[in-house]
Amino acid sequence: MRNIKDIINSFGGIAADVKNAAPGQVAFANITQLGAESTFLSQFAVRVSDESNIAQARRMLAPDAPIVEDGTTFEFRYWPISQSMTTVDYDELKRAVGGDYKAISDRAEKRAGNLDDIGLCIEAENDHIERIPNYKEMLVRKLINVIERATFIRTLDLFDLFATDTEVSVGTQDLGAVVRDILASEIVTPNTALVGAKAWNLYMSGVESKLTAGALAAPKSAAEFGARYGLDVLVPNGRKAAADGTFPLIINDKIYLGYSSGVSTEDMSNMKVFRPGTGFTVYESPHAQGRKTLITVYTKQGVQVTSTAGANVITVTE
Repeated sequence: MRNIKDIINSFGGIAADVKNAAPGQVAFANITQLGAESTFLSQFAVRVSDESNIAQARRMLAPDAPIVEDGTTFEFRYWPISQSMTTVDYDELKRAVGGDYKAISDRAEKRAGNLDDIGLCIEAENDHIERIPNYKEMLVRKLINVIERATFIRTLDLFDLFATDTEVSVGTQDLGAVVRDILASEIVTPNTALVGAKAWNLYMSGVESKLTAGALAAPKSAAEFGARYGLDVLVPNGRKAAADGTFPLIINDKIYLGYSSGVSTEDMSNMKVFRPGTGFTVYESPHAQGRKTLITVYTKQGVQVTSTAGANVITVTE
């Protein structure tokens, strides 16, 4: 029976390192041989995230709120508080004769959250990196878009859980009137609208099929719709939002009405995505086989509900 040494020698022996292994040689690698990771393209990664149509849509419902400490836990302000603007008990606020005012904790409005390690790695052929201009940048853009899409879908799933549901049939109802009634009924008025492509097409079909004065005066574009109802409106475009054109299908027949007031941890947005101020980190390291480079994009983030007020999901049907 041949021993392992004879078998290895029959292949050409053991190479001193992976990178310089000759054809047929066996090479063993550990982390010290592969070398330290090298970080690159930091600002590029941040810009890609800022410019991503998927991330822009997600920020309408859950803006980025940078955290000071890049740890595993964080605290955020949660709204509404137990004594909210609709449930404050006047009698509980009155000072008792000879007594003190009721005391509440100064941290009663804060909640704790956890950061998840979110990331994705891709194996790039060194030959492609050398021959194709900006190849690594293209791969980084691809990885960031995958992470942003997963974050966006997670945001929609959470939003669906606490938002008020409404179904509108454009064949018998005026979608504009339904939106107007929702806005009037909310104490915290929604100021953003993420409108699925199918929902928008059904709205336009409903407007075009009616010859009433109201239908003729109805908004004919997303900009007009937003101006009429005081909303920042986005109707995703498949050609702009994703290379494969699938982004609009994620929300499709739904309209998400939400409240988004900025990127502070103290604001009253319905949801926030908590991330370190650096955003995404990108690094590369040599692959153990020696002819590839590993490119990794990662961040620590937490998707959190920070207010349930002013959140609505409208499903538009024919």
